[in-house]
Amino acid sequence: MDSFGRQMVVGLKPSRAVIVLLSINVAMVVVVNVLWYYFDRNSFLLDHLGLTTAGVVERYEVWQVFTYFWLHSYQDPGHVIWNLLTLWLFSGPLERHWGSARFVRFYITCGVGAGLVVLGWGLLVPAEDPRATVGASGAILGLVAAFGILFPRLPIYVFGVFPMKARTLAILFVVLSTLLPILFPSNVSVTAHIGGLAVGALLATGYWRPDRLIRRIQLARARRRLKVLEGGRDRIHGKGNGSGRVLH
Repeated sequence: MDSFGRQMVVGLKPSRAVIVLLSINVAMVVVVNVLWYYFDRNSFLLDHLGLTTAGVVERYEVWQVFTYFWLHSYQDPGHVIWNLLTLWLFSGPLERHWGSARFVRFYITCGVGAGLVVLGWGLLVPAEDPRATVGASGAILGLVAAFGILFPRLPIYVFGVFPMKARTLAILFVVLSTLLPILFPSNVSVTAHIGGLAVGALLATGYWRPDRLIRRIQLARARRRLKVLEGGRDRIHGKGNGSGRVLH
């Protein structure tokens, strides 16, 4: 979808909803740091608003799948900066394409979906160190996936300087956000990253709907059964040259 013209400048003019999301994330970072520095009470937020399997399953704090992606750890400022940068870069075009309300719903759905993936993985493979999962990476990577799917060939000028195709830029951020934590182990939740990417891709393509996915599979099977014969249509009309298709 090239509805924004021949080129797009990413990351220069954040839209209204993007500004609100950035402000909320920054405000929560400030709150967590103030509670930690002055009151040593940041653990309360992480214990009850961060996402843990025990919190949801044993204490029935089901709101954690929604609240965890509004928090960031005060111990990892680099993670916060990377998340806010990614949100700034990719969100504006999506909000202009969908509108603010749909954009915010998409962001929240990706965040909750990534949280459910983390929760499901925690139930299947219990962690020895059950620390809380926090951060907006899952929600933001869902936006990155949608961006690459909806505008794959759109020329992008990052910060108005560096030219790149939208799909290439999205893949670059996916690699940096997903493969690097695997190659260089850290406290980053790769499960949340993968979950956010998967939810964002399913929503952007519509494949979360079983009927659409089934139709796609049926179409792919039908195409494999088709044979393309060189000159088929011209032979039908009695001509010896040209090309055409005979479908079987």
